[in-house]
Amino acid sequence: MGPYVCHDCHHPLDFPAVGNSVTKTGGWPRFNIKTPGFWVRLAAGNIHLDDSFVVLPKQNQERMHGGYASSAAAYNPRSSMIPFFVPPKPSLEAEFRAQVGCRGSGNAGATSAPRLAGSGEMEESFVVLQQSAPDQSKKLSTTLSHVFDMVSEVSQINHPICAECFHQLKGELDRQARVLELEVKAYNQVIGHLELDGKDKELSRGRFLDEISKVRSEEKHTTGDLEKMMAQLSMVDSDMSHVISEEYEQCSQEDQYWQFYNEFSFQLEMHVEDRDALLSRIESTCEMRELLRHTNVYNDTFHIWHNGPFGTINNFRLGRLPTIQVEWDEINAAWGQACLLLYAMAQVSKLTFSSFRIIPMGSHPRIADSKNVYELYGPVNPFWSSRYDKAMTCYLACLQEFADFAKARDMAYSRSILFELPYKIEQDKVDGKTIKYSFNRDEKWTAALKLMLSNLKVALAWLTDNTQATS
Repeated sequence: MGPYVCHDCHHPLDFPAVGNSVTKTGGWPRFNIKTPGFWVRLAAGNIHLDDSFVVLPKQNQERMHGGYASSAAAYNPRSSMIPFFVPPKPSLEAEFRAQVGCRGSGNAGATSAPRLAGSGEMEESFVVLQQSAPDQSKKLSTTLSHVFDMVSEVSQINHPICAECFHQLKGELDRQARVLELEVKAYNQVIGHLELDGKDKELSRGRFLDEISKVRSEEKHTTGDLEKMMAQLSMVDSDMSHVISEEYEQCSQEDQYWQFYNEFSFQLEMHVEDRDALLSRIESTCEMRELLRHTNVYNDTFHIWHNGPFGTINNFRLGRLPTIQVEWDEINAAWGQACLLLYAMAQVSKLTFSSFRIIPMGSHPRIADSKNVYELYGPVNPFWSSRYDKAMTCYLACLQEFADFAKARDMAYSRSILFELPYKIEQDKVDGKTIKYSFNRDEKWTAALKLMLSNLKVALAWLTDNTQATS
């Protein structure tokens, strides 16, 4: 027999009682499986299963409830007895008649057809199976599966189930039935109380008409209030539509505002970046200007210093000694730098020399008066160099005129300290030392040129300070 398990506890079920309860009825061996709700009778031939049928009890409530206890007491919970619980239904006879009748109509060897009681209730019904292959066990398993499906469909409870699960199910259904009976009793009591209350509160006709008129008056008043509320609702809807249109317009304006705000923020950010860059450039320019303002351009361009007994301008020595014979090219270059410096100082100060004119021409400078032009470069003859001496004397005159101009400027600005040359110039002498080259010793000539360069450096310092103060 095929393996079957209980749908609730999944305990395996077997059928040893089927083979032990073989009886002969009209030449057909039968296997009877009794259950509390109905019986399943399996009829088999000598070799194979001929037919099987399901016998249903009468639809008697007392028999159903009484049969549960008597039948269940004889069953072992885990035995091969397979209990089926089928709640009684009025349509059970029609369902089994349709299913069993269609199977038994074409079986010529069937022992019996479905039998019905005289009262119209179905007493027994048969599931008739045709003679089939020798595999009786397989046919029997198929028949049982079909029976279990039918019972499950009718009872709405999955089958097969063991006797223990059946008793548990029965107890649960009994408990639910008791609860339902209590609820029905409670409902009946409530209905009775309501009927009594209705009788006590029965209205007279006149009072009933007054109540109706009162209710109609309240209904009319409520209808008027409803109409007013509907009118107010219409006004509110109109106001709502107006508010929605204004909200849409405000949203549109807000979008435009944020778009303008974003554009303005972007432009402002770009402007701030440009401003910061410009301020940075202004700051660096001011620093450079301050550096340049404190920078002595003339001092860097015309560096006047000394080298032993020689005065130098841009590292060119001015003068010569018996022991140190300086080349005339170097002396000429030194005189050219000195002439260019004094000429530039006069141009910056807007000073025009009254008697002489300096002509800087590199290493061949010249100085002119109203009549002649005198060369201020060598080589010259130490015994006959009147033109060279005249040019140097004119240069000293121009330097003295610039010193007088500086002193007059200090007096004009009422400065406490007036400009003075450190070494006094008198015609062709500086601090008593002649600047002429003819009939003069090299040591004295070189010393006079050194003092002249010192006076020129002091005049350049005054010009630098006054130019910065003026700016």
